[in-house]
Amino acid sequence: MKVSIVIPCYNAEKYIEQCIESILVTKLENVEIIAINDGSKDNTLKKLYEIKEKFNLHNLHILNQENQGLSETRNVGINIASGKYIVFIDNDDWVEHYYLDTLFEKIETGYDAVYVSYNRCYEKTKEPRILNLDGVYNSSEVKRRLLGLYEKELSDPSQADSIVTAWAKIYKVDIIKSKNIKFVSNKEIGTEDLLFNLQYVEYSNNILIKDIPIYNYRRNNIESLTSSYRPLLFQQWQKKYDYILKTISINTNEHITAFENRIALSIIGIGLNEINNTEGIGVVFENLNNYLNHPRYQKAYKTLDFKYFPIHWKLFFMAAKYKQVLILYLLLIGMNRIINKNSR
Repeated sequence: MKVSIVIPCYNAEKYIEQCIESILVTKLENVEIIAINDGSKDNTLKKLYEIKEKFNLHNLHILNQENQGLSETRNVGINIASGKYIVFIDNDDWVEHYYLDTLFEKIETGYDAVYVSYNRCYEKTKEPRILNLDGVYNSSEVKRRLLGLYEKELSDPSQADSIVTAWAKIYKVDIIKSKNIKFVSNKEIGTEDLLFNLQYVEYSNNILIKDIPIYNYRRNNIESLTSSYRPLLFQQWQKKYDYILKTISINTNEHITAFENRIALSIIGIGLNEINNTEGIGVVFENLNNYLNHPRYQKAYKTLDFKYFPIHWKLFFMAAKYKQVLILYLLLIGMNRIINKNSR
């Protein structure tokens, strides 16, 4: 088997056929599709069997389990994958017709992984994510970029997580299994992809990054495995940072600075999550104030270099550094409105 494609499925009845059908146009042979229904509350499981019959897919393996979560479901896929390489695709996304062929062709030339760019797809628009990375990079270079932005990269904070996803990549199964690399539960660390990729890079030599958007990431699916308000997100992300410090060698000044920058910039995600808190504005203000007073964030803002930020981001992070919660809150509200408008 050449490539194993793992698709965790949760309430995917509406999108899963488009997802799987986009894979079928590949010219590759010996490809297996592992679709795992993670306790969906809709007709996802029924839809998977209908797709299998409709397209006569002998290579579509359907598993059904009680709800465990995205990380655990991907780990199930890893355990049963029989391919030389593995690709993760989210159930509400889809890929361009040459996606698998491109990834396979590139990784076969000797790289330990291949990353590509992606389109952020809203209801009516599609926006390519430009990575500003294109070429062959050693493990230290990729690790630094995964850890966080550095110097001039800070001019665009939205790039902080642009290459951390598990999708839009192809990995060697041998590295994952021989080094026992697993996705840590997102119930524990909030978001699982960054830690997985950092651990994988620890055992890699070179990685090819192609700045071509050939994966389509759907941004308007409210049933996604990764949507809705998360009251424990701040605490989970602190555990994620603890995991990184325990398991990843951060041993250069660039690595250290990039990681501190990641912590400082994470107030964007923490803040956007918090303003969706329905307990009232008083609770939101109290929580934001507590986050900004956390020693880890105070340290990060002391070393954050503001000179690279455009004026609006400089105002945002100055408000965070000096704990101006009202200003920060108003900026987050404006940011959230822009995001919601783009999602329509």
